[in-house]
Amino acid sequence: QNIGINLNELIKLISPLETLFGILDHTKCLTFMLADGIVPSNTGEGYLARLVLRRTMKLMKLLNIELPLTEIIDMQIKLWGETFPRLKEMRSIILDMVSIEEERYKRTLAKGSSIIERICKNLTKKSENKLSIDTLIELYDSHGIPPEITQKVASKFGVEVEIPNNFYAIVAAKHQAKTKKIKEEKIPFHIDVTQFPKTKLLYYDDPYKFTFKAKVLGVIDNYIILDKTAFYPEGGGQPSDTGYIIWNSNKASIIDVQKINDVVIHRVDGPLPPIGSIITGIIDEKRRLALMRNHTATHILLAAATKVLGRHIWQAGTQKDVNRSRLDITHYKQLSYDEVRKIELLANNYVMANLKVKTSFMNRTEAEQKFGFRLYQGGVVPGRDIRVVEIGDIDVQACGGTHCKSTGEIGLIKILRAHRIQDGVIRLEFACGEAALIYIQNQEALINKIAKTLNTQISYIPETIEKLKLEVKSLRHKSRILWKHYMSILKEQLIKNQKNIGQFKLITGTLSELSMKDLIDLAAAIIKEVQNSIVSLFNIDGEVVTFVIMAEENAVKLGLNCHTLAKEISQILSGKGGGRNNLAQGSGKNAGKIKDAVNLIEQFLSSITK
Repeated sequence: QNIGINLNELIKLISPLETLFGILDHTKCLTFMLADGIVPSNTGEGYLARLVLRRTMKLMKLLNIELPLTEIIDMQIKLWGETFPRLKEMRSIILDMVSIEEERYKRTLAKGSSIIERICKNLTKKSENKLSIDTLIELYDSHGIPPEITQKVASKFGVEVEIPNNFYAIVAAKHQAKTKKIKEEKIPFHIDVTQFPKTKLLYYDDPYKFTFKAKVLGVIDNYIILDKTAFYPEGGGQPSDTGYIIWNSNKASIIDVQKINDVVIHRVDGPLPPIGSIITGIIDEKRRLALMRNHTATHILLAAATKVLGRHIWQAGTQKDVNRSRLDITHYKQLSYDEVRKIELLANNYVMANLKVKTSFMNRTEAEQKFGFRLYQGGVVPGRDIRVVEIGDIDVQACGGTHCKSTGEIGLIKILRAHRIQDGVIRLEFACGEAALIYIQNQEALINKIAKTLNTQISYIPETIEKLKLEVKSLRHKSRILWKHYMSILKEQLIKNQKNIGQFKLITGTLSELSMKDLIDLAAAIIKEVQNSIVSLFNIDGEVVTFVIMAEENAVKLGLNCHTLAKEISQILSGKGGGRNNLAQGSGKNAGKIKDAVNLIEQFLSSITK
């Protein structure tokens, strides 16, 4: 009243401004999210980034803004880039991510209508006229279809869609909720180690210590607890050490090592040493060194991937092993062959540089202030003090694993495979050291075998294959010509031997080395030429017989049913079959009964002729 305008007019004036401010707020938020390394995906924080992006596009559509979202994001980068230099550093990656997500969303909307239509048709069949909130959320969650689109399409089918005012908050809360993954418990639940003191970890003092002496503090089932150990317990994606222990004249294998809080337990296969005895522990040296190489190689590959692809790269998971390891990284699209080569080459350059690998325990706050939160590639580790692994000036991580003293000890790093395992996550499978060399030797042996088979030199393999492809193409063309000629001869012979039964003309034949498609094509060619015809063709391949029955249009009108015949023939041939009125097919195991099957067809035709 004070400004001389009614409420509806005021809302009409303010709503576009509110939407515009929403676009600006969303794009600013999205810019910073992507600059911090979040990759849009279907899970976790990646889903929230996708949610913000798609809500932005929805708001832009309300205002009929045809401008690409990347242009607005670029404006935000220019506006805030001076104050936050990281935005400028990440500009090309941010714009690439937004462009890909924008196109992906457009494709989602294009196919969304058919999905909604299918759901609505199923509801109407059940005499239901309302879409549940759960289905509405599922359509957005799994297919990215906005509730407004769902509501619009559903209205055409008379299906009611009620959109909650807090719809997007419900979806966001669903993905913000922390889901605890319950891992299969490897340690028996009843093991209680609270009475034992903290185990001294010798592998941190010297990861190259493969023999040590220790006192047995406890024996629980087939596990022993020592006052100190050089056996590395499973953790951080690194399998445990194995080896054996000896005492007096006894020997037993250590097949698994785990850590419960600060106490390390060793699973023994063999006799158990008595409490209080002194044992000598001997680690499997070859296995330990291989795991050290693979663990350090994982850090190097992550550094190389970050350098090649950008600082949005984070470790999403890892598993080390002796012969083959894997590193999962966050990335918004599949890696190209060239990108994989660049990562592999850079990783091996880091190896050849023989960079020093430094490990130390640091106060958490000091470490975070010095290195930032990129320390926590494997997740935030507990404790006031954390163990920090520095590799030259290329990588720093909080890590509890065993590592080489320098990168040169790793040897060759070979990426075996790079593939997407889920939305926003790429898996790099790799081998290093001896395992990498063996892999390359096996590949060389395979290439040599191919060259020998092709009777050419390795360097000429691609050229030889191209020539063979042209020859095969030419032979296939000639083969098709010959095949057509052969089929024409077969057709004429079969038509020549046709049998008239009342109004019908029965054409049968028993053949060999023909596929089901060949039988159908041959039958169709005959049907085109012979009116009121029914064609039954059988093909024998060893003990198996396949058959096809096809009827000309007039024959079907006269009462012929190929489906019924195929069912009965398949019983005679001890098999199964079926189809439509004009075409049916089947198979069986009793080729000796083909004559009986043909007699059945003749009897059937005679019966409907009468």
